[in-house]
Amino acid sequence: MSHIIELDETKHHMGFLSVPIIPLTDGVSILSLQGIVDEVRSEQIISDVLHNAAESDIDFFIIDLSKLYIQDNRFPKELFTLINALYLIGVRTIITGVTPAFAHEQVDHFDLTNAKTKYVNNIQSALDYIGYHLIEK
Repeated sequence: MSHIIELDETKHHMGFLSVPIIPLTDGVSILSLQGIVDEVRSEQIISDVLHNAAESDIDFFIIDLSKLYIQDNRFPKELFTLINALYLIGVRTIITGVTPAFAHEQVDHFDLTNAKTKYVNNIQSALDYIGYHLIEK
């Protein structure tokens, strides 16, 4: 029984680490989604991202999917919800890291091409799109 309680506590604590929002500069943040996103985690992601965007006066949210593992085809619908909710509060989204496997699997499930977002290959392309350039010192 103690193992079950310990597992529940571990899962609870991991929930606090499961929404890696990286503030990049004024008005720009990155959400790097990694691992499995289940129903509970997707709800937490939406809540945390919307609160962060409103509190930090974000103009652009770059959402990187390159390390995301989709389970039960659940998250794309939530991703669409997140993109639309951000759009309603005036935040533009840019999606990066869409893998060929993800694109192939999801093309029949949801029409993500109609989402109010921009798709680019990687984070550097997203930064270029919004006018930021990385300069090596």
